[in-house]
Amino acid sequence: LAETRASLLRADIGTGPLITSLYTFNGPSTEEKIDNWGVNLAFSSEHLLFTAGYLANIGDTDSISAETIDSRIPGISFSAGVNLGGLSLIGEFITATERFQPGNGAFTASAQPNAANIELAFAMGPTVLAVGMQRTNEAEELGLPKQRTLACISHRLLSSATIALQWATDKDHAGERGDAVITQLAVAF
Repeated sequence: LAETRASLLRADIGTGPLITSLYTFNGPSTEEKIDNWGVNLAFSSEHLLFTAGYLANIGDTDSISAETIDSRIPGISFSAGVNLGGLSLIGEFITATERFQPGNGAFTASAQPNAANIELAFAMGPTVLAVGMQRTNEAEELGLPKQRTLACISHRLLSSATIALQWATDKDHAGERGDAVITQLAVAF
């Protein structure tokens, strides 16, 4: 819901298990102007991770942004995770803190979109099996499904190459279902 792929400048400040990240970026709805920012607070230990974040304008992110956004709507996020050897569980939630009014971006009615995600993964050496569920509210006009259930298997081929196969089934806001199978080869260098 609040993904940003735009130019980003980030600074991390940490002491022990606490990390604060400050960032600024140029979202897709503005031209050549860095005018959005956010902050993330994290607690990280060997087995636990907790984060909380604030985004000054969730309307200037990849999923929501459009040239017609005419107000700044903040967003907040929370996540928690546990890692016990090869087993990991993570939950995430993000929401706009105010309502978008009709005519702001894709919204034709007042909306306060939010999204939640939960994932369970089990690693066995170079192979990872994962399942997850995602849910959105008031995000129909963004083209996001109401609910997504997914399963994935990935295998590290080399130290810098991974292959993955993912199946996802979506249920949209009208109750229609759709399935997708995705294969991916990722190479890092």
